[in-house]
Amino acid sequence: MNDRTRPKYALRRSGLALAAALSLTAIGCGDDDGTAATGAQPDAVSGEFQSDALADIPIPGAAQAINAPSENDGAVAQSYEIPGRTPAQVLDEFTTDLAGAGWTLAVEPEQVGTTGVNGEWTKDGEVLEISATPFNANDGDAVVTQFSLVLRSG
Repeated sequence: MNDRTRPKYALRRSGLALAAALSLTAIGCGDDDGTAATGAQPDAVSGEFQSDALADIPIPGAAQAINAPSENDGAVAQSYEIPGRTPAQVLDEFTTDLAGAGWTLAVEPEQVGTTGVNGEWTKDGEVLEISATPFNANDGDAVVTQFSLVLRSG
């Protein structure tokens, strides 16, 4: 099945997840005078954003960030790419690693469209959404997956 015959609901869901991750990435964080720090979770004491909001998320060792964390409306997002793993393999690894870090699986990783996989986990009132899609950076047949994390308060 190609993109033209993929069910519309799967395309919409995949498109919405991608649009959310991209908009969070593109918008970043700031205030009217441009003095706020970027990429972060609000600190309850100072109101400043903390760049380590995603620091407790176990990221696969071979993954490389393709952007800095960004914040929008209390949600922090960051995207990565990882070679040698399919989207399903990436979400399987997160399922195992997040369980070991105390996260509870809220929405079982599921295929979106013909190539994407999405899942959701919760911990201490936070919700972590992970979406993964194949990405080919003109490396021939090399398997590369791009995945995005979106962390928000539950």
